[in-house]
Amino acid sequence: MKCGLACDVYVNNNLVHFYGSCKKVMDTRKVFDEMDERSVVSWNAMITTCIESCWFGDAVGYFVKMIDFGFEPDETKMVVMISVCIKLENLSLGKWIHLQVIERGMVLNHQLGTTLVDMYTKGGAVGYARLVSAMILGLG
Repeated sequence: MKCGLACDVYVNNNLVHFYGSCKKVMDTRKVFDEMDERSVVSWNAMITTCIESCWFGDAVGYFVKMIDFGFEPDETKMVVMISVCIKLENLSLGKWIHLQVIERGMVLNHQLGTTLVDMYTKGGAVGYARLVSAMILGLG
């Protein structure tokens, strides 16, 4: 049966997910790096594998590359990446991700807003935390 490139992406995404669920980061990376074509599913699986294996710096690297290659993260991925910034104690990276949220016109839903407040509070940027809180409450 001829499958074509779309099937290859599907099969490779499943391999990336499989190796990732087994916490085999290097095998996951090998499959991902050798993929001829990637989808947003591929990128999300690779990022998730890195996060679940506590390879937070690599997760950030893949996230930035995903954006550079033109794939759009959704609000859920932004929440996950802001949480990574909290773990890394990297407020400047978190601010950059917040900027990505704003530039993409994403809705500041409860989960995204409270994660931003948490990041700013833990990063000592209480003024930003208050501003985001006001935006969540519709006061800003």
